[in-house]
Amino acid sequence: MVDPDTRFDEAGDIRLIWANDWAPAGNVEWVPGDWPIVDHKPDAPVMICHSSGTTNVPKAIVYTHAQHFIGKRERLKQFIEDANDRMVTGMPPAHSAGISYLMTAVMLELPTFVLSQLTGPNVAKNIQQFKPTIVSGFAQTWTSLAEQGLPAGAFTSVRRFYNTGDTPHRKHVANLLRLAPNARFTDGYGSSELAMAQFEMVSTSNNVASKRCVGRPRWFVESVLIVDASGKPLPDRDVGFIAIKSPTLTPGYYNQPLLTQLGKLNSHWLTGDVGYRKDDGTFYQLDRSYDVITTPFGPLYSLATEEFLLDTVPGVHDVVIVGPNRFPLNVQTTVALIVPEKDQAIDPTVVLGKLRELEQFNRDDLPPFALCAAIVEDGGKIPSGCTGKVLKRTLRDAFWGMYRTYASGDRSTFLNVAWNT
Repeated sequence: MVDPDTRFDEAGDIRLIWANDWAPAGNVEWVPGDWPIVDHKPDAPVMICHSSGTTNVPKAIVYTHAQHFIGKRERLKQFIEDANDRMVTGMPPAHSAGISYLMTAVMLELPTFVLSQLTGPNVAKNIQQFKPTIVSGFAQTWTSLAEQGLPAGAFTSVRRFYNTGDTPHRKHVANLLRLAPNARFTDGYGSSELAMAQFEMVSTSNNVASKRCVGRPRWFVESVLIVDASGKPLPDRDVGFIAIKSPTLTPGYYNQPLLTQLGKLNSHWLTGDVGYRKDDGTFYQLDRSYDVITTPFGPLYSLATEEFLLDTVPGVHDVVIVGPNRFPLNVQTTVALIVPEKDQAIDPTVVLGKLRELEQFNRDDLPPFALCAAIVEDGGKIPSGCTGKVLKRTLRDAFWGMYRTYASGDRSTFLNVAWNT
């Protein structure tokens, strides 16, 4: 039960502490007459949540009782590893992942601090003050912590990090484990439609996962396929669309039967990602299918390209690769938005030089304006959704207007821009 003396801190974050021996005393007439519900129907809807819209547009996703509880049942058995475990959750409280982790905490009576402000300074401050052993968050949580300039070992209490949704970049995971060198980082790649992380990949400070590797399917996943655009399964190492068969899959989108059917491939669900499987059984996610860039010389995977620039251009804190349409040709310009590390200056022509090393651009006949590098002082100027995720679909539409503003002399968003001309 929740301690009735729940406190709020100055940032509005809620501190939830459970006491094992607390129970309501006296009048309990507040309990509904039909509580507790004992006749659970497996297919009864229990929640409708909007996805973040990173795969295309926001959609209302239905969760049912049996389907949504599969992941909770597993965590009830395994989540608490020490009697002194306590958690900070940096997931948006109204997102399905935030609700999922909070449900786990309630059922396990796990002392939990729920953050409502998910900025790097607030997350860092509350980890240091609350001293959790467990921290959950999204990829952007770890990115924001990386720019705080925290010293090694700043999070000595943390033993476990849990990520879900988008797989974070390797550089940001390595930095996080520098802050908590005795912790392990569990990446649970998934999406709202999957209701539960379908893969698992664990990193430690001396063994960080390979770039874009999401690991192997969880025990409850029945099948994972890599398919081509016609739905035909592809062999190992061929890049295609990821399709999953799992008991955790949503029954569909609320009031959108056609959109639900488009997401299905026989008994599998198309996740909206492209990737491949290695012959050792590990899977790699290269990009959201909606974000793959159509270059004049073949597809370019934006997430994999971001990893490449983070590794090869010194002083980069974060990078966003996006492909705004290049009219009148039916191709896209590859744009790299670079957020430098604190007190670092980056020459955009250096970024262009690195991009020219990629197979699609390492050629003499590359047309002008195929590549663009823009330096962004404040990552907050890049469009993002309510969960903090960058909305590349919005950025694609907005880029030419943002560049026009820069060309007119306004440096409030872009500090410097270079093209391959």
